[in-house]
Amino acid sequence: MPYASPLIKETAGCENTGLLKLIAIVTMILDHVGVVFFSYGHPLYVPLRTIGRVAMPLFCWCMAVGACKTHNAYRYALRVLLVGIISQPFYMLALSHSWTELNVYATLFCGLCAVIGIREKKYFSHIWAPAAALMISYFVKMDYGMEGVLLIIGLYLGRKHKWSIALVLGAMCLWWWQGTAFGYWLRIQTGELNMSLRAPLYYLNPIQARAIFALPLILLPMKKQFRLPKWFGYAAYPGHLLLIYLADRFLV
Repeated sequence: MPYASPLIKETAGCENTGLLKLIAIVTMILDHVGVVFFSYGHPLYVPLRTIGRVAMPLFCWCMAVGACKTHNAYRYALRVLLVGIISQPFYMLALSHSWTELNVYATLFCGLCAVIGIREKKYFSHIWAPAAALMISYFVKMDYGMEGVLLIIGLYLGRKHKWSIALVLGAMCLWWWQGTAFGYWLRIQTGELNMSLRAPLYYLNPIQARAIFALPLILLPMKKQFRLPKWFGYAAYPGHLLLIYLADRFLV
């Protein structure tokens, strides 16, 4: 059942999702350019990957806001799912993934379904929907996986206060920092990885934790709306992956 009407104002963060999506798209493209065209150690690799960390929190925030604003939550979820299906071949070609590794739209779809369940509260959906989304994203390999779904849920639940938005993103970035460092340390101790010389880089310079730089944008007070064409927002993901693949295949 679609929502009766969109909510005019229900968050303490920036609701200019057109602008945030545009920034997320640009930073995502720069991130993927860094992955495909520059190897680790190249002077441009770390700056491009650092800029790219801003994209996922912005997409997650826009998903949380979109769930509040949409006239029809189920059509919204269906569009996200269709873009993910269309994008999968391009994701595999451009970034060298397999069919068992799903693109970020799978993560966004799971997060959106969790939020819809929380909002609807039908047949205890506020309990089983987020639990199911987290379980699926844990067992099925997808970009950002369970952490991305958890971030969407957390941003939605904390959307009404600036401090709670900051707390959710800060906690996730802390996990990306110390959790990743602990994971590498544990794998080194068990002998799974032999990275003793490079290990301190992961403790002191975890690139994913720089997603915290998205926080000022999420909290940015903006009244004017920047209207991003809906078709562009959905076409940007598969489109840029196709262009990156073609450039890597035929131009480089």
